[in-house]
Parts: sequence; structure tokens; C-alpha cells
Amino acid sequence: MNDLMKCNLQLFADGSEGGADAVGIAGGADGESAGQFATDTGATAAGGDENADAQKEATFSEMIGGEYKQQYERALKRTLGQRLKTRDKKIAEHETFRGQVAPLLDKLAVKYGVSDASNIEAIMQAADKDNSFYEQYAAQRGVDIETAKQLLVAERITKEQERRQADEQRQQEFQQKYNGWLQQAAQVQQIYPEFDFETESTNEATGENFRRLLNSGVDVRTAYEVIHRDEVMGGAMQYAYQSAKRDMADARTSRKARVNENGTSSQQAPAVYDDMAKLSYEDDQKNQSCYPSRRKG
Repeated sequence: MNDLMKCNLQLFADGSEGGADAVGIAGGADGESAGQFATDTGATAAGGDENADAQKEATFSEMIGGEYKQQYERALKRTLGQRLKTRDKKIAEHETFRGQVAPLLDKLAVKYGVSDASNIEAIMQAADKDNSFYEQYAAQRGVDIETAKQLLVAERITKEQERRQADEQRQQEFQQKYNGWLQQAAQVQQIYPEFDFETESTNEATGENFRRLLNSGVDVRTAYEVIHRDEVMGGAMQYAYQSAKRDMADARTSRKARVNENGTSSQQAPAVYDDMAKLSYEDDQKNQSCYPSRRKG
């Protein structure tokens, strides 16, 4: 499993995040720039052109020491923070295990006459020579002591293979799940351009909740909208307000245009009379031209 997979698997399994322990690593107290740090720790690719590599390093140092300094430092802090958090967790697990095993090692050291209980190799060698360890196992299987030892070795090998296969299966399942999240993230970014899956997953404030939602089966878009519901709702309300405001403005413009059209029409509407006896000869002719049914026979 490559380093990136290990990092992602550990991140989503533990909910570990970049901590504050790495703050200040990229830029020291003496004001040393991140560009100098990267140059000092960079390695020239074997077999590459030295001048080209030097130019690339100089360009890279200039970028991360200038325009992209803050982005570089944030990425460095996040990466180192994750590694430190993982390291501290493993150290704590080791200490816990050691505390649980220590009493057993003390007893075995006394039994086999090993002066140093921390010398596990010496204790194991003495235990291998102790046939009483294997008597019950051999009796249960109807074999001699030497065969029992060989069977136990074979069982240990089989269990180790099963453990390795289970670990590989778990890694493959996670990889499939992670690839699915990346595909969903690409679609979410089309709706929310500010969304970035890596940034969201490692966010110190909300990253743990985001990962927990994903691990529980929630899709990426829903998880993002749940975590940022206030911003999402605020954006939706603002969009609805602007849309309604625009529609109202368009409606007013349309009504105004219709009024102007009616008021500036060059065609005069025909006169209407309730009493036909009041019509003049000219009005009567106009009226007949507009209403043919009223023409005299």
C-alpha cells in the first residue's frame, strides 16, 4: 500500500487531523523562509540535468517563498500534523500493549531464569525448549512433541497469511469507497465551486464530522451541505432574493413598455356615440367605415 493510501486510510479510520504541533515548522523563529527550507531538504533527481534541476528548485523556492508561501505552509503543516498525530497514536498503542504484556514477561523470565524480562528473544528460546508448553497440544492431537511444535509453527504462518489477506481486502474496499467519494466530489464542485474534498476532509474544525458522515454511508454532497448548512441556506436565500428582485424589475419594465406603447400610438381610436341622432355627416361616414354592419342600404 503506498504512502498516500496509508495516509487516507489512517485519516478516515481514526478521524485524525493536522494539529497545531507542526505550526512554525515551515518558517523558523529566525525568519527563515519556506523556500529556503524546501531548497535545503530537496534532493536532485538521479541522472537528471543538474542545471535544469537547479533552475526548477530556484523557481519552486521562489514560488513557495513568495506568492504561494501561505498555501505551501498550510499544506506542510497539515501533512506533518497528520503524521505526528498518527505517530503519537501508535506510540500510545505500543505503550498500552507493553504495559499489558510486561507482567507476563516478568513471570516467564522468572520461570526460565532470564535476568532481563525485556529480553524477549531469550525468553522465546527458553520457551521453545520447554516441552511442557506443547504437551497438552500434542496430546489433544495425538502427535509427539516435535510434531506439535511444527504444527504450531504452521498455524502461526496460516494466521499471519489470513491477517495479511484481510488487511489487503480492507485496503481494496477502502480504495473503492475513496474513488467513489472522489467522483462524487467532482460533481459537488460543479454545484459548489468553493468545495475541495481534501481541504474539507482535513479541516481542523469540521473535518472529523465530515469523515464520520462519509463513513456512515452519507454521500459527499449531503455531508457537505450538513456541515455547512448555514452557508448553504444563506446562499440559497440570497439567490432566491436576487432572483425575485430581478423578476420584479423585469415585470415593472415590461408593464412600463406596454403603457408607453399604448400612449404613443399614432392611430386614433374611432369615436363611440350612444345616441346615433347626434352623429354629424363626417362622423357617420367614419362610423360606417369602421362598422360595415351599420352602413345604410
